[in-house]
Amino acid sequence: MADPNRPLWQWSACELAEAIAARKVTAVEAVDSAVARMRATNGKINAVVDDLGEAALREAEAHDKSMSASGPIGPLHGVPVTIKENVEHTGVLVPRDHGERAHGRTFNPWNTTASAGGSSGGAAAAVMMGYGRSRTATTSVARCAFRPTPAARPR
Repeated sequence: MADPNRPLWQWSACELAEAIAARKVTAVEAVDSAVARMRATNGKINAVVDDLGEAALREAEAHDKSMSASGPIGPLHGVPVTIKENVEHTGVLVPRDHGERAHGRTFNPWNTTASAGGSSGGAAAAVMMGYGRSRTATTSVARCAFRPTPAARPR
């Protein structure tokens, strides 16, 4: 179990999933922590270009209702994630022009004079800053995550 003295945005995906499944933490609490962290620090590194925090909180509320009614809907129930802007997801159009030209440079969270990496530098920076637990990522900031298969939809 995670150290309860650490803020939730510092907990791993496994720690959050376990706490949410055990009903020690709600999805709203987990997502709110990640969204607050993003809003407090993203201006310094430019890792997230579209703030979908309010939508994420509404989804977390629905997940908490589902948890109360029938338990978790999957192993990562309620765990916050970020989604790279060029990955299609419900209600959000994929931009034609994305990347540094459209949104500016993403900075490495450990050294703002250095790049966060290639096309997924923002993804890596977002994970390292605690905005979400998984996302497409590069190794320039010493972590990586997973990328869903394009056009794949959960059932």
